[in-house]
Amino acid sequence: MITIPLHVTASDNWYTWHLHPDVIVLCLGLLVAYWYAVTIWRPHLVDAGRVKRRQVAFYVSGVAVLYLAGGTPLHDLSEGWLLSAHMLQHLLFSLVAAPLLLAGVPTWLYEALLLRRGVYPVAKVVLHPLVTIGFFNSVLVLTHLPESMDFTLNHHWFHFFVHVLIVSSSLMMWFPIITN
Repeated sequence: MITIPLHVTASDNWYTWHLHPDVIVLCLGLLVAYWYAVTIWRPHLVDAGRVKRRQVAFYVSGVAVLYLAGGTPLHDLSEGWLLSAHMLQHLLFSLVAAPLLLAGVPTWLYEALLLRRGVYPVAKVVLHPLVTIGFFNSVLVLTHLPESMDFTLNHHWFHFFVHVLIVSSSLMMWFPIITN
């Protein structure tokens, strides 16, 4: 099997691990937001049921997969050396982390967020299965065009944005499946 490096400089080592504070802050933020929603916000909602341990395990696992794909040597390997590692990273974001995160969110929390005045009509259109699958596939195609890849590999802020976009479009795509 032949592997083609995406972007390599003479000083790069594939085995070095760079700390990614942006990924750490994002993962901690997701965990704190979840904790806040299920412990502080839940008692203020009328129909909020209890949160099952399984849901917490799913959500925490989803955050762990996000960190695995974005904050470990897999990220550095995918950024500068192997296209296969890059695609594994995006598969983890879209096919593992996103459904785990959604499976961890209780139904009452979806309802509290989406059934608000003015949000529901927009959510009904945006989260329609045909819209979500079209958006997800458009994101994948546009972010993997050669020009997009070159820009992504040369600008870390854009690379982070692309990952957030992939996870967001994946959450949209999985929403009609996981929540029904």
